[in-house]
Formats: sequence, C-alpha cells, structure tokens
Amino acid sequence: MWIDSGGASPLEKDFAVRVFAEQSVVFRTVGPFDLGAYVNTTDSVDQHSLDWNRFVRASGGLKLAKTFAYRSIGALVRADVGYTAEHRFVSGESAAAPSFDANYWLGWNPYAGRFPGSSWGIAALNISPTELHNTLFVDYVKQGVTVWKDKDHGTQKLLPSLIVFGQLTASKDAKHYDWNNFTREGGGVEVMVPTEHSTFEVGAMYLYETRTVLPRSGAGAEVFIRFWHGWQDKH
Repeated sequence: MWIDSGGASPLEKDFAVRVFAEQSVVFRTVGPFDLGAYVNTTDSVDQHSLDWNRFVRASGGLKLAKTFAYRSIGALVRADVGYTAEHRFVSGESAAAPSFDANYWLGWNPYAGRFPGSSWGIAALNISPTELHNTLFVDYVKQGVTVWKDKDHGTQKLLPSLIVFGQLTASKDAKHYDWNNFTREGGGVEVMVPTEHSTFEVGAMYLYETRTVLPRSGAGAEVFIRFWHGWQDKH
C-alpha cells in the first residue's frame, strides 16, 4: 500500500491525498513469470474539489509479473487484465469497464546508497472508467544524492537520510483530457526513513509544469508526505 499527499501540479495549486492498497496471490509460474490474481482500491480527495482528484476506484483481475535484481538494481515488470469501477464525487459520475495495463518499476542505489534513484511507467486502457476508452501513458524518473545519513546502526533506531533530488514526469492520453497531458520537471529535498518493509518520505520541491491540450505553463513550490508499506506478496 502507499499514501501520497501534497501538491503535484503548480498549475492546479491543489493539495491532494491519494491512498492505494492491494492484495494479491500468486498461484502458478508461467515460464519466467508469476501468474496471479489481485484486488486493489485507490481513493483520492483534494483541497479544491477538482473532479479528477476526488474519486474512489476498485479493481480486480489477473496479473503476470516478473522481478529482477542485479547488484544495486531492482526491477519489476507487470501486466494486468481486470475489471475496474470508479465513482467521482464532484460530477457524481460512476462507471465500470474492463481494464488493461502494462507497467514497470526500476530502482537503483549504487555506491553504498549515495545515489538513490527510481523510475516507473504505465500504459493503461480504462484505468479510469469515467474516462471510458481512454489510453493513458505515464513515465516518471527521479535521481537523488544522499547528502547526510544517520550512522547509528542500532537495531531499534530508524535511520533517516537527507536527499536532494531531481525528477521528471511525462503524461499523455488518447482522448486529450487536459489534466492527463503534461510534463513536470523540478527538484527538491527530502528526509527519507526506510525500514525493512516500509518507506516514509517528507520533503519540498520546486516544479515547472507544461500543459499541452490547453497550452500553458506554471511553476511553484510544493510540499509532500509519502508512505509505502509492503507485505509478503510484493507484486
């Protein structure tokens, strides 16, 4: 599960909280891939009542996933076929439809953790059924530099790190919704506290955003709080 709260769009100037939780089970291996089933939910609420930021969404189906690990690099590729239902609270619109997506995650942390980074991307059809028959493409990359790290390795003590980072997000869809077609680039500073099964981050960043459907751009500072927790099935 993960929780992502804060501002992400300098043009919207909105504070949003989004919560995602998933439970899955792997029931067989198909070649190098794990085949399983999943159910998940995504819930979002925001400050300014933007329709695309206030919704509840649930999905279930089959997944095909493969993890990779090499030295300081970890990766996951996954494809889902399922059924997704969504309700948007501002417009009152509800919809449900078959959904399909392919996604990846890549993380690296070389040189004793001095340069942590990650990237993820998704190509999805009907990930939001209220935008029926829409295909969405999103890619994200983040590179950090650890400028301070707690050296106390006591077993009962959390070990925070101070990280400066740069990031880039690019999004595009087939039906040309304004909020789905943008680039955002910028950088900031964060405190990250990792544990065996969780990660907590709090920080601030400065972003520059460009929208392409209704052409405009803007920049501004944003704050964020993020939490991730995983259990036995990490797919």
